[in-house]
Amino acid sequence: MGSTVRVIFRPHPEFQEADDTINVPLNVPINLQLNERQLWFLEELAQGKHLRSPALVTRWNITKKTAKRDLAFLQEHGLIHFVGGSRTGTYELLSDRSDIK
Repeated sequence: MGSTVRVIFRPHPEFQEADDTINVPLNVPINLQLNERQLWFLEELAQGKHLRSPALVTRWNITKKTAKRDLAFLQEHGLIHFVGGSRTGTYELLSDRSDIK
């Protein structure tokens, strides 16, 4: 039988934890992992801008397929929807805009 040692790690009193929260423009479920492009798109929509997939292509220098995958992901999770005709429509947020800060 050997001896047992218990080690307990506690933060230093002067250490403050960094605030790693991201300012998301709407209530996104915690376990939903959004990339930087998707967060940018949601933020732009929250500011009242009318965007389509070419906005992602231009801003982030990505392919049309990648932009459409990003937007499809947001649609599948109920964060945005497409309003209007295929040529002139734009995306809108699906959340209540009163809780956006």
